[in-house]
Amino acid sequence: MRRALDAARTRLAALTDRDAILDCFFDHSRHLFQFAVLFVIRGDTAHGRNVHGLGAPDGLVARLNFPVDVPGLFARARELRRPFATTASGAEADERLFGTLGRMMPAGLAVPLVVRDRVVALLLGDAPSETVQTGAREAGRSAGDLAKEEMLLWADSVSEALERMIMRRKGAGGSVPPPGLAGRTPSGRPGPSSPSSPPGPSWESFAPPPPRLPTFAAVEERSMTGVSETSPDAAANEEAAPSDTTMTPGMRRLVVGATIAAALAAAAIALFTLRTKPGGHTLAVPGRELQGWPKAVPPLSVLETARKVSGLGEAAQLSSIRAEIGDNGLVDLEVPPASTESTHLAFGFLTPDVFTDVRVEADGVHGPRSQARSLCTREECGEPLPAPHCTFAEVYAATREAGLGEHERAFVKYGIGRVEGATAQPEWTASVAGRGVVHIDAQTCRLRARELLRPAPKPLASLPGAPKAVDPMAMLELAKAQSGLGADAILIDLDARGVDRRGLVDIGDRRNSVSYAFSDPPKESAERRWRHVKVDADGMTLAPADEDRPSGVALQSGAPPAPLCSVAHALEFMTRDVPADGTRARVTFGTDIVSPGVGQWSMESTTIGLRKKVSDSECEFWVRARNNPATTPTPRKR
Repeated sequence: MRRALDAARTRLAALTDRDAILDCFFDHSRHLFQFAVLFVIRGDTAHGRNVHGLGAPDGLVARLNFPVDVPGLFARARELRRPFATTASGAEADERLFGTLGRMMPAGLAVPLVVRDRVVALLLGDAPSETVQTGAREAGRSAGDLAKEEMLLWADSVSEALERMIMRRKGAGGSVPPPGLAGRTPSGRPGPSSPSSPPGPSWESFAPPPPRLPTFAAVEERSMTGVSETSPDAAANEEAAPSDTTMTPGMRRLVVGATIAAALAAAAIALFTLRTKPGGHTLAVPGRELQGWPKAVPPLSVLETARKVSGLGEAAQLSSIRAEIGDNGLVDLEVPPASTESTHLAFGFLTPDVFTDVRVEADGVHGPRSQARSLCTREECGEPLPAPHCTFAEVYAATREAGLGEHERAFVKYGIGRVEGATAQPEWTASVAGRGVVHIDAQTCRLRARELLRPAPKPLASLPGAPKAVDPMAMLELAKAQSGLGADAILIDLDARGVDRRGLVDIGDRRNSVSYAFSDPPKESAERRWRHVKVDADGMTLAPADEDRPSGVALQSGAPPAPLCSVAHALEFMTRDVPADGTRARVTFGTDIVSPGVGQWSMESTTIGLRKKVSDSECEFWVRARNNPATTPTPRKR
């Protein structure tokens, strides 16, 4: 993903036109989401500009406009001026926006483009793309967090590009800067005014006006919510339209054809809105009628109720189940969901033509949110799946085996897994924020081989010897367990900073720490995983997945044998000829670069001005010779 971002930044650096910059912004952004729409903000109105994943052309979206000065997403973007989640706010403006777009965007992201504290555009993205989801699975992170992180970096780059464009034009005397830049130098500091500079176009013209289409009869107001039928541009078109008395037959055919095309486009938006909007907020079945309501609802007990609520009748086929489950696979509707989808329990159903999503919230089962299958991707709508063979209790048990803590909750999904030929195979996934995703076989209800959740951090108080006297070797097995790679994980390297003469580390001092790198054992058929575990004043933590990279030495020469010496003995051996009172050193263990497959210790101390390396076998021989000199053979020289 970062390579794609770097490539987008390279393209961006060569652009000097604002429309080209906006197109570049949207082109990269749309690859991060299954659905994306870009609005440009002019005055107190947001105008649609680009769309991806909706099934409607940009020309139709460009006719959409929404007020910015009323409570809702646009007003919040102006206030925050940074990316935020599109959680349901209940604002009337948002209901109109989501109803018109045909998406509730429960896991969506709003990304404002800000130029000197002013929001000039807003991108709405919903449902991370498959590329982002794949990257998130590999990194053991939330797909939503990964998309948000990249959009934050990308939006900053685009905002800077727009600002540079403005300053270049100002320097050329061709444009007035946006509000807040008047009377400032390119560095941002106040500068002398330039009354002699020729006036340029106002920053209000940043957003290109919606395309001028021939006027047509208004569609029913309820189906065109959010679409302005009385805009100044529409009025101007109507006044400019030639009368029948001045039209040639060719002109008349052209205008009639354009009018029919525009009417069909409006009807398409109306039909799409009518299909997706009804019932999305209605309570269809009160919660008191559900088994175990409200704190212990078995998800599968609601399946047939949800099928009836979908309104698709006997033709309805299951396409997904999503639930945030706790003890024994039950759903607590009174606890706010922690997943990025903000879902307690939801069911997807299909017919050949329609997809519906039925959600269960604290008050009960809500009416369906529907859309035409032609307007959603396979990722969004899924495929018809058989009734699940596994129970949620079995899925919960498998997730506990993967490392889910007692009374901890996991977001579980039953849906499309691997694809064999033209057949979509069902699969279960379970995820915990910050701890990754595991896959569960839909037939055996067991975890995939070697899959574990990333362990939660261990508090400082739980570590032996912490904080003043931590022995790096005494915590080796505990760190291996923390890596989450399994009992056969192998140590790649050890790095202890602030080691005293006894071989101990005071990790209460934030300058000191102990870190371990582990990997799966080498295998020909499986991808080898790497994990870094760190012990410091914050406890024992696992490094973020994007930092789990092996060192160059480890890649070239593999893992060293398990250490024979301890940190204390290695330090003592390397400083045996030096007065070492008050020593504080950095001690490391890893692979000998010169002799691959051989363990090597190294130390560096600024307090005694010494740097030294020794093989693990030499250190171990010295320890045995010192402890029992009479029976220790002389080592052969290498």
